Amino acid sequence: MIRTFSLILLALTALACQPNPKPANSQNASEQETPAGAPPKNDFVIVPGERVGPFASDAATETDLVKAFGEANVEAASIGVGEGFELPGFKVYPGTKNELEVAYDPDASPNRPAFIRVSQEETPWKTDAGVTLGITLQELQQLNGKPFLFSGFGWDYGGRVTDWNGGAFNSNLMISLDNFSENAPEDIFGDREISSDNPMLQRLKIRVWMMEVRM
Repeated sequence: MIRTFSLILLALTALACQPNPKPANSQNASEQETPAGAPPKNDFVIVPGERVGPFASDAATETDLVKAFGEANVEAASIGVGEGFELPGFKVYPGTKNELEVAYDPDASPNRPAFIRVSQEETPWKTDAGVTLGITLQELQQLNGKPFLFSGFGWDYGGRVTDWNGGAFNSNLMISLDNFSENAPEDIFGDREISSDNPMLQRLKIRVWMMEVRM
């Protein structure tokens, strides 16, 4: 099935219409060991809509990115957004489990990231609410406080949360799930929306595999 980049923009627009509750207190998140070159305040905590470690929403240009993480830890890169489309941006701590992909959309807001992506296994990055890569579908639903909707698996935007249904999270947190189960039913694949509380999902190994945040 041929898709266009407009599909992902439509999904993000739908999420943006949801309420924007106040983020949880990040002081409760456990601090991780700071890698070489990172400022001491880099606690690997993400507060969607506010900050990613030391990189804050009120200072989000390329200069601020280098200031936050150190010039040696930042390199220019093209960031894939699906269906062969790319945005200009940077990688922070490239090639390590601490890696961040920071994408900018010049046509929208050239001085503020369109999103910041976390996609490396065993990453220390997590949100102030405890969302990180590898947690289960059920754990994510519990943290959200309500069932949510996500797109069916098997295409570029498969497994992406499309509606938090008024739970704890909002459009500043964009999650992609993946199915690690064998013999999964066909009903969870394709261009459809699936509710996280669907009984057929309980026996499946569905986990968070990618996290994108807005600041």
